[in-house]
Amino acid sequence: MKVRFSARLFAMTCGVLAFAHGLVAQTTTQIFGPINVAKSITGVSFSNPYSFNTTTINLDCTALTNTTPVQAILSGPANDASLLVDNNIQVTANSGTPVNVCPNLSTNGGQGINTNNCFTGNYGGVAGSIVGQNTDTFLEANGGGVPEIDLGNSLPGGFNLVVPGQKNSLAIALTDEGGEVAGSTIYLTTNCTLGGVSSGTVSGNPISNTDPSSQTQTFTFNSNPGGGNTPPQIVSFVYDVSKVTNPGNGSTPQTSDAPLAQSDFPTKYALNTSFATSSCLIHTGEVLTDGVTPACKLYTLECIDPNTGLKSGANCPISTELNEVVADFFDGPSFSLQNVYTPYGVFHQGIGFLMASDNWTPPSGGPCAFDADLANLPCPQNLLINFSGPGIFKSTGVLTEPNSTFVSIAGVPEDHTSVVVAGQWPDNWVNNPSPKVYFTSQAPNLSKGGSVLNSSNKLVPLTTAGNYIPAPIHTISYGISSPNSVPSPGSEPISADNTVINPVVSGGCPVPTPSNPGPKVQPNFSTGPQNLQFASGPSAPLADGKYLLHYYAQDCAGTQELQFAVNPDPNNNNVPTWSTSFYTVPVNIDTKAPSLTVISSPSTVKQNKSATVSFSCSDDPSGSGVVLCGLNVYAPETKYTNADIGTLKVNLTTSSLGAKSVTLYAVDGAGNTFSKTINYTVTK
Repeated sequence: MKVRFSARLFAMTCGVLAFAHGLVAQTTTQIFGPINVAKSITGVSFSNPYSFNTTTINLDCTALTNTTPVQAILSGPANDASLLVDNNIQVTANSGTPVNVCPNLSTNGGQGINTNNCFTGNYGGVAGSIVGQNTDTFLEANGGGVPEIDLGNSLPGGFNLVVPGQKNSLAIALTDEGGEVAGSTIYLTTNCTLGGVSSGTVSGNPISNTDPSSQTQTFTFNSNPGGGNTPPQIVSFVYDVSKVTNPGNGSTPQTSDAPLAQSDFPTKYALNTSFATSSCLIHTGEVLTDGVTPACKLYTLECIDPNTGLKSGANCPISTELNEVVADFFDGPSFSLQNVYTPYGVFHQGIGFLMASDNWTPPSGGPCAFDADLANLPCPQNLLINFSGPGIFKSTGVLTEPNSTFVSIAGVPEDHTSVVVAGQWPDNWVNNPSPKVYFTSQAPNLSKGGSVLNSSNKLVPLTTAGNYIPAPIHTISYGISSPNSVPSPGSEPISADNTVINPVVSGGCPVPTPSNPGPKVQPNFSTGPQNLQFASGPSAPLADGKYLLHYYAQDCAGTQELQFAVNPDPNNNNVPTWSTSFYTVPVNIDTKAPSLTVISSPSTVKQNKSATVSFSCSDDPSGSGVVLCGLNVYAPETKYTNADIGTLKVNLTTSSLGAKSVTLYAVDGAGNTFSKTINYTVTK
């Protein structure tokens, strides 16, 4: 946030302002970011304007009276707080008539039409020659904007858009009327209480191969930093195509957001899917259209074709790899994940970042279906590969192309994968450098219901389990690494990993329909023996040492079997943080046998006289440790040296005459065995 001073402003500290007419507490928040100067999209004109940035803000001014005037000021980034919009700022207060609050009367685009614009000749005279330039940078260097606009004072036409003593809803739209389009950063400073944002649209800049900044764009819908008793209200959507080969197709990404009632998600959006028992995540500062009720957030990402002016997800860059990144940044209330207890086993819950088609919008939701290249995928798809937070929460997903509505959710039942390493001892050691590994994954089965623990630690049924339909397991991926270098989710597909496709769905995942949503129960998927051989990194045969095998099943709805954990706050502020990791199992390799050293042994013994053999055992300090020495048993990884074990003795048999022998054994925790035979003779 820029700090700026105007004639009425004399102090600003941490977003709280004091004004000369009475030390009225005020807050400043950014409502729009800058839009580079660009050519208008096809078909836009004075008679057919286009709203390229919109927001609906709720202001609670009930504490103000006529003796404490409302301050609701739109200002820009320049030192004199001026702002620039090509062309208009339309404000609709309390569902009334839209008002163009721009003060500068000028002729529009050579069309001979007089209209109030939010720019002057310093910009209008050169707009066509500065396409691609950052509007904030131009405004601060050259001017061309208009003074800050006070929505609480009388505007041209006698309008007072923000009324004291009541709650106000302000729909603010930046509109283009052809020629060029541009918008500076715009702030709202007010002494009313910010009650949250209901909906909006944020435009980006054309995606170009030569402009790296255009390949990662952030669409911010709420940037109130909070303060006092008001929590931060940060809500942003990120679209990143920087890893895509030649992403610059000239399209302009545009993201709209809409509030979603948390109670509506499982019944109207996720019915008869593998997300029917999940909940969408509340975004602090986002409210339903009543201006009060906290809401989840649906984002719709579309791209505008520069030639036709049409917008859809299909117009956005398309990649041949999973390297387009989308992310949801937000603050929200804390939540928890629980195990789901069923007659068929216990399933973990996870977090999701769903993508559905662009018609998956409030208030109806309903079944969705992808179009174009994604038409053969079940809808919705869970893109999430990483979740972190809070302050700020971040859901991150990967895709090949947007299509085109996104929402963050929690409580997604995950597949449960069991791993067996052939020949592995209970302490995770194996003496085979190329062990076979078997994976068996079970899709969540809620056909007989499921239960979770409530706040009183009692099992209560999941009320929406009857609407849950599991997605078939599509793949199981796995890899191996040293314990200190396990990859983190967020970098899939991991090139060194192996992926096994379920042959049942190798030809494509079934796409459910309302009349045929799919089977209630999905069978297990077992891979059969797998070799630990990979394209890069550690590979069988493995050197002796300790490894971690990471793995995850992924179902046809895109949900990955990930481990979400809440970690203690490292700063001791009682704010635990979420982390995302793979599930792992240890695979410890030890191919070296332990040793057994004879300390003393008689070669001849008198009949019926007592005699003993003294000995000790040892193992390589990096190995699994001695678990058996003679007749003595030890815990794995506890005894490695002669000093650890000490001197042991075994009684020799002397009851009969003749040549005798005794065999002593040493066994380590991986099953490696060493033996030594002691020969002696019993004489009279």
